[in-house]
Formats: sequence, structure tokens, C-alpha cells
Amino acid sequence: MGIIAFVLLLGALVFIHELGHFAVAKWCGVRVLTFSIGFGPRLFGFKRGDTDYRISAIPLGGYVRMYGDNFEEVVPEDQKRFSFLFQSYFRKSAIAFAGPLANFILPLFIFTLLFVGRHEVQKAKLGTIFRGSPADQAGLQVGDEVIAIDGEPMATFNDLHEKVSSSPNTNLTFKLRRGEEELALPVYVEVVQPIKEFQQEKVTGRIGVMPGHLASEAQSVDGLVCDSKLRKVNVKEPIQMPYRCELLLKQVQEEGGYKEVAETKTIMEKSVASKLGLSVGDIVLTLDGRRLSAATELTSMLQSNMNKEHTMTWVSEKQIRQGVFRMESHPKWGLEEIKVLGASFSSNFKPGEMTTINVGLGEAVRESFSATWSLLKRMTKDMVKLFTFQVSPKQMGGAIMIYQIAEDSFRAGWKPFLDRMALISVSLGIINLVPVPALDGGHLLLFTIEAITRKPLSIRTRKVATIIGFVFLLGLMVLAFTNDLIRLFQ
Repeated sequence: MGIIAFVLLLGALVFIHELGHFAVAKWCGVRVLTFSIGFGPRLFGFKRGDTDYRISAIPLGGYVRMYGDNFEEVVPEDQKRFSFLFQSYFRKSAIAFAGPLANFILPLFIFTLLFVGRHEVQKAKLGTIFRGSPADQAGLQVGDEVIAIDGEPMATFNDLHEKVSSSPNTNLTFKLRRGEEELALPVYVEVVQPIKEFQQEKVTGRIGVMPGHLASEAQSVDGLVCDSKLRKVNVKEPIQMPYRCELLLKQVQEEGGYKEVAETKTIMEKSVASKLGLSVGDIVLTLDGRRLSAATELTSMLQSNMNKEHTMTWVSEKQIRQGVFRMESHPKWGLEEIKVLGASFSSNFKPGEMTTINVGLGEAVRESFSATWSLLKRMTKDMVKLFTFQVSPKQMGGAIMIYQIAEDSFRAGWKPFLDRMALISVSLGIINLVPVPALDGGHLLLFTIEAITRKPLSIRTRKVATIIGFVFLLGLMVLAFTNDLIRLFQ
């Protein structure tokens, strides 16, 4: 299945990219000699007109070979109008830019396909309210339906989430339906402690609600005891636990048991979680003295406080265990700026009340433009930061990473698969616009230099530029492949 997913994803992206070059070249009157998916020896294909359409042996890219695209090739005078290098600056630039442009256009069609039609979504109805959260303090209750926030209608829970997350450190007026009654309550949106991402601080808001509710029954407290040992990772000074184990045990006994609010699902080897003694199946009850209501609350608190010292209590083998730790970067993530616990958690949640929305073609197209533009801006910023050494090159990935992404998303369903395809398509388009010879961006740079100087570059200059470009690309490929292997075997 992985091979099929990889070939489908990469094949589609390469085909679209090369189709862009091909279509604009034909439109400009340039003779196209080869349209190849893959590199190396020809496996099979067919010839129509001047063009050999082929599938080649190495499925890691593709190319369009045009007549007269070799600067050392002698082109007869009567054939120059069909030659790529003898086209005008604007035509050559259009042909070079058409490949990346096709990669930017593909997500528009993908997102339109994903957005259009009828969708089952969760209503803006509260299924869970976190203990001590702004929503809890404001008096919101489970079962409340949010009609509007500051006069803005809330059709789905996603509408509510977007409104809240984009309004940190503000007071919002929630219009609610509670049974037969309608009421308005002011709710403060707390600030999620800024996460430093690539030298910039990302600030969001939250009020502590979810649409679903825990499906599991309370676990029995029979035989549950406190483990007196305090586990420490990356901490040296004496620690005062904010939540005494005996008090927590008394609380869960009075509540008739504890629910599986945050069950440990995976543990990375050599991670903080493994050093702390956390095991798969353990139930985390508190973080930094706060009783948890869901796994998402736990992960959110950790992500927004990556450099902070944390205290945690969890249930393991009928014991309430206590630990204190500081998170650290992990080789599998590649980014030194990102600190992780090294564990994943989940809650057995039943989805909230559902409703059906119908998205028309016009609205789907508008949303696809918005989604593609947001993706393009984000990926461009990340690429700039990578090439200006603002982030670690360890985050780069190559064919193995694409293979894993393709396999995982393909198993998850056709929608996640198409979503990943859109993201990688934008990345491919941006990478190809990097002004390095041998890439489309490098061609555009050389064409621009020629247009400014009003004379063609010398053969020697072109050769040197080509060598530099291929050495640069080879270095990137080696780095990406090395990173892939490190992630694969760690």
C-alpha cells in the first residue's frame, strides 16, 4: 500500500508540474521533444507528433525536454522559432514559471473538491468544560448551545474555535441557548502562552471547551494507592509538588473513581516520558496542579509551555505516581527549538451533536483560494527561514519522508491523502522557485540577467552556473536523505 500511495502522490505532483511546462511551451510554439515522468532509462511510452511521452525508470521527478534548450546546441536559422533558448525573455520565463504555477493551481482544485457538497460537522454545542477554565468560571454549562459570539453567528463548533483562538486576552459575549432559555454571558479568552516558532511568537486564545464528552466509565479506586517516589527528569533543585497525592486520591475516591481523561498511547525511546517512567496505558490526571478533562488539554498545556518546569500525576499499575520534568528536543523531530515530552495521549471521546451543512461550488472555490493562499504564505515563510538558517536543517526530509506521509495519509482515507498532496504540491512549487541553477528559479534568474545586460551569458558562465546548481541540489538531497535515515532508525 505504501508503494501505491507514494507512486500516486509523487506521480501526480510530477505530472502536474511537467504539464505546466509542457502546456505553456506548446502555447509559445516551442517544439517539445520529451515529456517524461521519472528519470533515467525509458521503460515504456508512445510518440505523438514531435513528442515522446514516456515513463522512465527512476520515479523521483520528471522533465520536459524542448528543442534548442541546450546552449551548446547549434540551431539552424529557420528552426530558431521552435527553439526554447531563442524565445523572448517573457516566453522563456513563462515556460519556466509554468511548472511551479501548476503546483500552486493544483491545491485550488483539491480544496474545492474537499470543500464542496454536504458535510457532517459538530454543532456549536458544549460537551465538555475543563475544570477551572474561563468557560467554567463564566458559568457556561455542558449542553449549552452557542448561538453567537459578539453578534457573529456560530453555525459549527469550528466557527466557535476559530473565533476564540483568534481573540486572545479579550472578553467575548456568548449568546447561548440553555434548554428553552436564551441568555448572554461574558467570557474571558485566556492567552495560550506564546509558542516560539521559528523566532516568532504565535499567540492564540482558549476558553476550555470541547464539543464531545468522555465515553468511558469511571475507573474503580479499589486498591489505588499513592507512590511516595518523586520522579525527576532534567530537574536538579528540590521540588514542592503543587498537588499532593493524598489529596488527589481523596478527591477521586469521593468522585467514585477517575475517568480515562488522558490515556498514554505511545512513548518515544530515550524521551523524557520514557525516563520519567510513563508507560503505555497510564492515565494522566493532573499537570501543574490542574485536574485534566481531556488529552487535548494536556497536549495544549505542554505545547504552550515548552521551556517550563512541569509537575504531573498519573495512574500506573494501581498507583498514583508523581513526577517533575523539563521537556527536551528529540532527534526524531529534528527541530531543536521544539521541546517534547515524547508521548502521545488520547481520550475516549464521543463526538458532539452533529449537523449537516451544504457548501456550494462558489463558496467552495472562494474557500479553496483562501486555504491555498494561507498555505502558500506559511510554506514560503518556512522555506525562507530554512535557507536563512533561522531553523535547523534537520527538519528537511526527502523521498523517505514523502513515502511515510503518503502511506499514513492514504491509510487515513482519500481526503487526508488529497490534503497532504496539496501541501506537498505547494512545497514543490516553492522549492522549484529557489534561484539556483538547475531549478526553475535558477532559469528565471539567468533569463533576467540576460534581459538586463541585453546579451546572452557565455557558455563558460552557463556551465559554471549549472555545476554550482547541481552540487547544491546534490547537497540538499544528501542532507534530506540523511535526515530521513536518522528519523527512520531512531
